[in-house]
Amino acid sequence: MEQISNKSLKLALVGLGRVAEKHLKAVKHLGDTYEIVALVDNNSNRQIEVNEKFNLNLNTNNFFQSLADFYESGLNADVVAIATPSGTHYSLAKLALEHGSHLMVEKPLTLNLEEAYELLELSRSKNLKVAVGHIYRFFPIVDQLQKDIAAGEFGKVLAADVIVHWGHDQAYYDQSAWRGTWAQDGGAMMNQTVHALDLMTWLLSSKINSVQGQIKQLTHKMEAEDYGAALLGMDKGFVCRIEGTTNTPENQQSASFYISTERAEISAGLKKKKPYFSIIRRDGKKLTGKYIRAFLAKVWRNGIRKSINEFSNPHTGIFKDLANAIHEDGSPRANVLDGLQSVEAILAIYKSALNDGNSVKLPIEKDFTLEQMKGFFE
Repeated sequence: MEQISNKSLKLALVGLGRVAEKHLKAVKHLGDTYEIVALVDNNSNRQIEVNEKFNLNLNTNNFFQSLADFYESGLNADVVAIATPSGTHYSLAKLALEHGSHLMVEKPLTLNLEEAYELLELSRSKNLKVAVGHIYRFFPIVDQLQKDIAAGEFGKVLAADVIVHWGHDQAYYDQSAWRGTWAQDGGAMMNQTVHALDLMTWLLSSKINSVQGQIKQLTHKMEAEDYGAALLGMDKGFVCRIEGTTNTPENQQSASFYISTERAEISAGLKKKKPYFSIIRRDGKKLTGKYIRAFLAKVWRNGIRKSINEFSNPHTGIFKDLANAIHEDGSPRANVLDGLQSVEAILAIYKSALNDGNSVKLPIEKDFTLEQMKGFFE
């Protein structure tokens, strides 16, 4: 993934919260791949702060209160990066696509399936690339693991588990009025668990046929859930179990993945932001070293310092991958269809919960939205 063109892509960043800083670090790390031409946020002080913190050397003519203001100024961007609350993604993404800009949109793509389909069709009609911020796809080793599973190296998949314990205290939800709301955010499944769900379905090269889900609100004061679990019936015949919660200790955040196959048991995940990885064949032979050696060889080829910077901030991989897709007219690794399917799967879990955990078949109706979950815990 090193084929980036010499032509810099002009980038406008929309939203300057915590995630936006990861975007800026990634873009700065990629050097001349991108040229930041605008900061879009309704907080002028934050624009000044970010400009100084990241040495962007922009003047106030490059600060805008809204994306509409940016386009009305006569400026344009090859790429618009959207790092705003989830409920605003659709309107901003649509506006950017209508003005001919490629997109990097934070997860989830939208909170509304009909809107996700509209973005898919609009991007295709204009041949514009949309990368969705599913960062787990850019963690070390997972790309090779995905290829090997798809190629049948481990035989048939028999079962899979995804567990996301991404604890947050009440202050996390209280810091912004939109957090934990059905209209703008969703709960532990849509916000924290969607990353892991996306990675697992990608690793397994399998689509979800049906969902049985439950959601609970156990310790937090908010509209949406802080715990969810579901059984996912996959199109290749096996079942994937998924659990996500924000009720666990904040200093013990973890995401774990387990895949059982005919020939091996695969475990991977994050614990306190540190990755772990294990592959053990049915005869007891460990294959983990094979992947680690391949990973270290890649690090050596690309440069140790450069590789460490990239792996410590997976957004670097997303922005690099998007630039390559634009220059080569390819598809981003985490594209708009992937983002749509992840949203659909989470919405299906909510719909199942709304129907007492009964099985829901996919695809679901496009008009099912998070708004229909309002009052679920009242």
